[in-house]
Amino acid sequence: MKTIQQIPFAVLGAGAAFTVLWGVANPMAAYAEVRVYTGVGTCALGDIGTPEQAKNLAKEKALQNAKEQAGVYLANYTKVTNTHLAANEITTITNNIIGLVGEVKYQQTPGEVNGQPVIVYTATLQANVDTDGIQDWLSRDEKQRTTIIEQTEAAQAEIRSSIEQIDRITAQYNQTSSEQEKEQLKKEYNEADKKLIAAQKNLEGLELCYKGDYDGAIRLFRESIALDSNFANPWNDMGYAYGELGDYNKEIECCQKAIELDPNFAKPWNNMGFAYGELGDYNKAIECYRKAIELDPKDAYPWNNMGGAYGELGDYNKEIEYYQKAIELDPNFAKPWNNMGSVYGNLGDYNKAIECYRKAIELDPKLASPWYNMGFAYGNLGDYPKAVECFRKAVELEPKFANSWINMGFAYGELGDYNKEIECCRKAIELDPKCASPWNNMGFAYRELGDYPKAVECFRKAVELEPGNKGFQKNLEAAKKKL
Repeated sequence: MKTIQQIPFAVLGAGAAFTVLWGVANPMAAYAEVRVYTGVGTCALGDIGTPEQAKNLAKEKALQNAKEQAGVYLANYTKVTNTHLAANEITTITNNIIGLVGEVKYQQTPGEVNGQPVIVYTATLQANVDTDGIQDWLSRDEKQRTTIIEQTEAAQAEIRSSIEQIDRITAQYNQTSSEQEKEQLKKEYNEADKKLIAAQKNLEGLELCYKGDYDGAIRLFRESIALDSNFANPWNDMGYAYGELGDYNKEIECCQKAIELDPNFAKPWNNMGFAYGELGDYNKAIECYRKAIELDPKDAYPWNNMGGAYGELGDYNKEIEYYQKAIELDPNFAKPWNNMGSVYGNLGDYNKAIECYRKAIELDPKLASPWYNMGFAYGNLGDYPKAVECFRKAVELEPKFANSWINMGFAYGELGDYNKEIECCRKAIELDPKCASPWNNMGFAYRELGDYPKAVECFRKAVELEPGNKGFQKNLEAAKKKL
């Protein structure tokens, strides 16, 4: 027999992964633009540091200057194109899509601070921003966007803190005449400079994660840690990079190290919970989520994730309770609505499930998963025209998800349109050649059309891909008898 397949809802970690689960059609009608901005930064150096340190600081200030200009432009661009993005999204997008053009130019000029001679290093650079980066941002799901925002903000805060510390130490150095104090300030300056470079490498690692280069990101996170062994952020960030590579044990190790360095850091607990969930240890996952909630009770993500873990343990009442808490904390959070719909769907309350999916779609129209799951619910209610409509929307948002094509084909078959069913099954096979279900369903469609040789061919392929499936074997034997 044929069945509609429901996509399993995931325990969604806020910071555990950057995997794009669902794509989105471009909502903007405006054409893409590339803008180039000139950033300028300065650093006055006496005898406290080295020219290399002064140049790096001036370059960072110039880059921050270019990012500010680009951020203003992107904010205006999104208003013109009616793309609703929050200020922190604009800042995050800018950071991850801005690119240097050519070499940084440095100029040295003599100056004076408190009667002491200094050399003023001026860095000038050009950086471009392509508005296509907004489309890439919108193609990421809600969890990813929140994760990227949080990690980018943390990394940028470290850079700003290091710059402020270096400027403060330099000002103190230029004001003192005590040689003993100057020696102490030189040591502090060098430490602050190392922290700046560590924070820069951490941010560069996050930028590589944004692009999907997790191995390159891990290398940079390790370099960051080597410069500042007490820096918790790169351990947490390296953990989710390992998670993206499927090495959840490594992710757990990294999260534990981040927690050891900063016991009040909530995110690694949440991410470690995600990793334990991926390893199937849902009780451990729940322990981690509880700790994340204890440290940051207003963060909706660990509440959502703990709901998913309870669901895996079969405690659906607890699951719904935690999704509702996540919604209470963040009324604009779409995922718990989608996940709660899946619970009701698993319990057979398809009307209630549809209500939840519609709410998820209302909050985040770019999500494909609630459309897919709603198609499943309508299919189980026997409303196949509605099911087709939902699966088609899911395909529009994520054309490469094979299950949407399989189930849309099934719904067409229930409506008697077997040619459409075959068309959808072929698309699913193209996307996932190792999946047996579309071959089986296509066999049914050919059987209904009276083409038994084709039906046998399809059932045989389904059995070949899934030899242990007795249903597929029965279908093949029944079709052979019709030849």
